[in-house]
Amino acid sequence: KRLFMFAFSFYFLDSGIFSIYNEDSKLCAQAQNSSSVITTTCDEHNEFQKFRWVSATQLLSMALKLCLGVLTKDDEAAITLESCNRTNELQWWECRNETLATHSKDLFFNYGKGKGKKIRLSKESGKGSRWKIHGTAESLCAQRYEDIYTLGGNAFGAPCVFPFKLKGKWYAECIPRNDDAGSLWCATSSDFDKDQFFGNCPLKDTIHNNLWKTNPVTETHYQINSESLLTWHQARRSCQQQNAELLSITDLREEMYLLGLTSDLGVNAKLWTGLFSALDSGWQWIGGSPFRYLNWAPGNPSVESGKICGTFQGRNGKWENQVCDRKLGYICQKRNSSLDSSIIASGDLKPFKCPRQWVAYAGHCYRIYRTPKIWKEAQSSCRREDGELASIHNIEEYSFTVSQLGYKPDDELWIGLNDFRVQMYFEWSDGTPVTYTKWHHGEPTHTGNKADCIVMKGEDGSWADSACEIKLGYICKRKPLAEEPGAEDVTYPGCQKGWMKHGFYCYSVGQLPATFSEAKQICKENKGFLATVTDRYEQAFLTSVIGFNPAKYFWIGLSDTEEQGMFRWASGDAVTFTHWNTGMPGRESGCVAMITGTSAGLWDILNCEETNMFLCKQLVEGVTPPPPPATTPLPSCPEGWQSIPQSSSCFKVGREKMQTWFGARDFCRAIGGDLACIHSEEEQNLIAGLDYLHLSYWMGLSALDSDSGFIWSDGSPVNFEKWANGEPNNYDGNEKCGVFNGYNNMKWNDLFCEHMQDYVCQIKKGASLKPEPTSTFDYEYIVSEDDWIIYNHKEYYFSKEPMPMEKARNFCKKNGGDLAVIESESEKNFLWKYTFYKDWGNNFYIGLSVSLDKTFGWMDGTPVNYVAWAPNEPNFANNDENCVFSFYSNLLSGTWNDLNCGSVELFICERLNNTVRPTIAPTSAPPKGGCPQDWFLFDNKVQYEVNYSLCCDHSCYASVLVSAGIELTVFLVAGTVLCFEFSMRRMLITH
Repeated sequence: KRLFMFAFSFYFLDSGIFSIYNEDSKLCAQAQNSSSVITTTCDEHNEFQKFRWVSATQLLSMALKLCLGVLTKDDEAAITLESCNRTNELQWWECRNETLATHSKDLFFNYGKGKGKKIRLSKESGKGSRWKIHGTAESLCAQRYEDIYTLGGNAFGAPCVFPFKLKGKWYAECIPRNDDAGSLWCATSSDFDKDQFFGNCPLKDTIHNNLWKTNPVTETHYQINSESLLTWHQARRSCQQQNAELLSITDLREEMYLLGLTSDLGVNAKLWTGLFSALDSGWQWIGGSPFRYLNWAPGNPSVESGKICGTFQGRNGKWENQVCDRKLGYICQKRNSSLDSSIIASGDLKPFKCPRQWVAYAGHCYRIYRTPKIWKEAQSSCRREDGELASIHNIEEYSFTVSQLGYKPDDELWIGLNDFRVQMYFEWSDGTPVTYTKWHHGEPTHTGNKADCIVMKGEDGSWADSACEIKLGYICKRKPLAEEPGAEDVTYPGCQKGWMKHGFYCYSVGQLPATFSEAKQICKENKGFLATVTDRYEQAFLTSVIGFNPAKYFWIGLSDTEEQGMFRWASGDAVTFTHWNTGMPGRESGCVAMITGTSAGLWDILNCEETNMFLCKQLVEGVTPPPPPATTPLPSCPEGWQSIPQSSSCFKVGREKMQTWFGARDFCRAIGGDLACIHSEEEQNLIAGLDYLHLSYWMGLSALDSDSGFIWSDGSPVNFEKWANGEPNNYDGNEKCGVFNGYNNMKWNDLFCEHMQDYVCQIKKGASLKPEPTSTFDYEYIVSEDDWIIYNHKEYYFSKEPMPMEKARNFCKKNGGDLAVIESESEKNFLWKYTFYKDWGNNFYIGLSVSLDKTFGWMDGTPVNYVAWAPNEPNFANNDENCVFSFYSNLLSGTWNDLNCGSVELFICERLNNTVRPTIAPTSAPPKGGCPQDWFLFDNKVQYEVNYSLCCDHSCYASVLVSAGIELTVFLVAGTVLCFEFSMRRMLITH
């Protein structure tokens, strides 16, 4: 009888297998045996020459299923192969340009004495240490490992681990399942024989009815992953690994269909969607769907810093915004065809004519009117001109309206978007489909259901909802007057024929692809230079010019070829603006090109020898641009702050209270500055010279928006980088915020944004330093007369004197309470963050105890329905660790560890608000582990009987129970199945 019945369909990532090639010797690396790796003639069919990354730091031999390593980190040490162990630093490798180096030491993978000789470590980083992927010009890190997130199985979405052992044999790739669906699976620990953790691997571009639900009307496919536990960024990557996206909801009918799919989930079920708010823009659906329909839960969206990712409530379909690092289920979506964002075609349009003072673009005419009118009057005015209030359907049309109509940063102009017909559902007044939105930060708000009309405003022309009775300017849009076949190209005064004018400059699109250096020369021969981009308006203009072009890339004049990590314009102009694409700028050096298509205008770093189209730029003939503002001596810094003459900012390390990245940013802004933003080697050297400890310190760099690259929190250009070796690596798919690494001379690293860290603030020279905020703690609580902290109907006492557990518990009981019982993630986070706020600097006893049979329970008999063990805990060391404390450490974030009860520690007491908890012994002993009503006990883990359709959604016919530690038990319960969740960072059984 089959124990599990799965019907999964996934996409499987490209394998990432490659040969390691040395261009100087023209030889490839080959694994001979576990003690020898040599160089030899390249043979693409030789399995012993094939390798792949199996973690961020480990390289695996596909033939031997062993990882490259060394026995010692010494010069001339031979490269060996051993069983893969992610914690063994002797197997850790770092890409440094074209070299492969051991972790934290300047020793390089070197071909040594020539063909047939052993590859060894070497201090030399020259030609013998430079490697590429055979058959390409790419470095070994171009095929870096990416976590493959599983679905189904018993691993709750955890990624595959390679290699894994099954029946004594090692596997370095996903392997077929014994079913008729052609599906693949992998283990999520290295030893499946021992641990039995597994999940299904993705199969590309496959829709299977048992995994995906298809809306018969729209033919959109949905995948409900209610049993997975991933962060928002991990969940998005999991969807993308299936050629899908996180859910976007664009109308009420779609909402109602989803409610039918999720109505059986628990009352508190929250699932990640593609709802997201970037730091510099408003709410949007990730992946490009328009945010035109609103269904927020009461009290949402919250204005709390850091809550920039959205969830869908399974029971009622309402939306909430959450911190992106929570571990939740999620919904993936595959649309039958992408929304038609190119309503405006540009390729085959014939020349056309617009009325006087109207501006032509891609088949329509546009004009700004600044006479203030209410929205209805503005609409009537446009209609009298045979037009309508403007509709905007894609990034190109939006860029045109901002850059070519004379839009001003202080403008507030009506456009045609409104929700007159259906509240919270926005439509264009001209009846065209809504395919694109560009909301202002914090928008749309829809205050009091009265903000029915949309205005374009702000420096970047983003959108906000507003009461329609306000009088504002407006933008009209209309069809052209008539087609004029054979009309000549438009010429601009002061520009060569075929060039376009914007501001003081003319621009030309290259006619033939060229390398970066060739493009520079062609522009020079035409009395111009490879284009610079000085601000958001010039960027918008260029996006409107190239966005519809069939070519993928256009060179602009930026590169870091002269000094890696320092980006400069070929023209010598100062870098005042950047617009990076996803993951940019990373570790690779190169030249910068602007992309077209759905990401039109974003910048990528490419190999300078690639051939691409390009953009030239020159001054309008006879025009002199206004001189740059006169430089005046900069004021000095406030006391205690440091700077250098070349910098406009002052810097200071903040150590008062450790903060999350968002908390640190908010603190620095509250005192009149921002997190530190670095633009030169001189500023970086200043940071490295500050008085710091061997810790990490938040900086202003982040990559929170998955659809764009790194940005500085103060909006300044990202023109300089100083990453530590191997960084940024976006470890676990969750490292989105930048730190200075005090262990590595303050070089940069990317980290999990919710870690508690010290930070470096900056303030502009001459700016007024504001008083520090009285509290940076983001929870509201009350202090009782006897100094207990009242929060969410409970009272807590944080001891000031450490004691053994028994003495600590007696103290709590004498004061009407007991050692703290922690019943939820939110309660754990409150207690942990409060200890940081008060800077206790110690661990705290809580009221959990561990029995001799390795079961655990709350001392006061409260059922155990939430646990938060630290990694590899409880470990029952020496068989005498029977008490539990909560870690103070910022890295362990309030998670738990078992320890000897005689250890002297601080402690947390808890009592009910304004009541005394009874301490009379119960008449009967509580069950081990403490199960709530309607739950039953198995191996001291809390389980809950539920209806099949409530829990498993057609995904399984059995139950999998995870015990403490790593043991896995599978058993059948007649007529029932069980609901459970599992976090790979802690064991969690809950309903």
